[in-house]
Amino acid sequence: MRRAAAVSERVRPRDAAFAALAVALCLLVGRLLPGRLEALSHAKLLLLPAALALALAAGWLALAHPFRAFVLGFALLGIVDVQPAPVDVVFALLLAASVATTRTTPRVPAFVALPLAGFLLATLASMTAAVSFSRAVSFEGITVYLVALAVWLSSALARARWAHAAVKTYIWVAVGSAALGPLALYLHLPPSHLLLYGGRLRAEGLFKDPNVYSAFLVPAAVILLEELTTPRILRWRRRTLVALFAVVSVGVLVAYSRAAWLNDALAVTTLIVVQSSRRGGLRRALKTLLVLAAGAAAGLGVLAATGSLSFLEQRSRFQSYDTSRFSNQSAAFSDMYRHAFGYGPGQTELLRPLSTHSSYVRAAFEQGVPGLATLLLVFGGTLLCAALLARRTEAVNGVGTAALLGIWVGLVANSFFIDTLHWRHLWIMAALIWCSYSQAFERRLALRPLVAARLRAAPGAA
Repeated sequence: MRRAAAVSERVRPRDAAFAALAVALCLLVGRLLPGRLEALSHAKLLLLPAALALALAAGWLALAHPFRAFVLGFALLGIVDVQPAPVDVVFALLLAASVATTRTTPRVPAFVALPLAGFLLATLASMTAAVSFSRAVSFEGITVYLVALAVWLSSALARARWAHAAVKTYIWVAVGSAALGPLALYLHLPPSHLLLYGGRLRAEGLFKDPNVYSAFLVPAAVILLEELTTPRILRWRRRTLVALFAVVSVGVLVAYSRAAWLNDALAVTTLIVVQSSRRGGLRRALKTLLVLAAGAAAGLGVLAATGSLSFLEQRSRFQSYDTSRFSNQSAAFSDMYRHAFGYGPGQTELLRPLSTHSSYVRAAFEQGVPGLATLLLVFGGTLLCAALLARRTEAVNGVGTAALLGIWVGLVANSFFIDTLHWRHLWIMAALIWCSYSQAFERRLALRPLVAARLRAAPGAA
């Protein structure tokens, strides 16, 4: 009886919270939908009941089964062609439920947390200069949500079970997304128009842009590549890993994103350099190079068989619009000093002829010198975390440290040519690096008293 009563006491607050969440959702829908239904397309109207059902189901999972909601959120990472995406609904509800019902301890290093808070303050201060306040609020809301998600994930991913589930789910989502692109591009399946971009010449999956689609696949390729030589999480057969790596690599290739190609090249090169610097690393690096050669041959074979080599050559060259893009970036940098905190979140598309196509240029234009400086400190601090972790041969919470460093080097480079500030996987990888670094640092601090005690107890100690 006592046990049943205890279980009942644990369930009642969650039931009450879920009921409150359902009522709040109904009130929100009732407040926002009238007058907006006419503006929705027929497809969105058909999806509206499913979206509301997803929100209720995600709310219940977030309260009753948070781990399942967590896995569901990662499973939806490949469907982001609508905003807000289904993954945002799940993660937002899970974040709110976790903060409200459990004790969350973020694992963000202080030298990253301080500039991260400074960047958010700079974005808020810049809203005073915005020409479109509604646009600024919308853009700022996304930024705050993603930063809050990353901070929360730094706590959630510190649990080995959650980190392993997140990585495995992400790998399968990346493989599925990578497979959809070439199938739609070359087999011309009925729904292929939903998966292609630019006259059906580039794959984009269920993303809004091929640059985001291909960059989303790169971390999966790097993790699979390290798992081939140093198995940690994916205890799968080598043939399976090679096949999955080939699928993901072809997906990166057929998106024809030069920034993603650079991202992939730098990430893989960093992985090989770190591997070769470790004991027995030359043998592992050689295996990695052999797998890369096989993957490159497979990719070129696919392009040759489909007659796409000429398009690959065309995309590899300097494009005509690059001149306008770089001149626009130069002018945006020049405007950085006109306002102390920039022109405001999301104002680039309203005040400049082109988007900045660079996270750093966007921060400089929209938040001025404080925004650019703090963003560089956040990215640089995360890079320092990954570099220090890469000195360790063992994994902290399952993911290889060489892969983490390679992934972040690629993302930092990608951010020079594409605006990555609102990329979900960028903040997810940052959270994984933060919590891994914090765990390693805490473990080292915890071992110091034990080592000192053993030294004092050793024979001949003073």
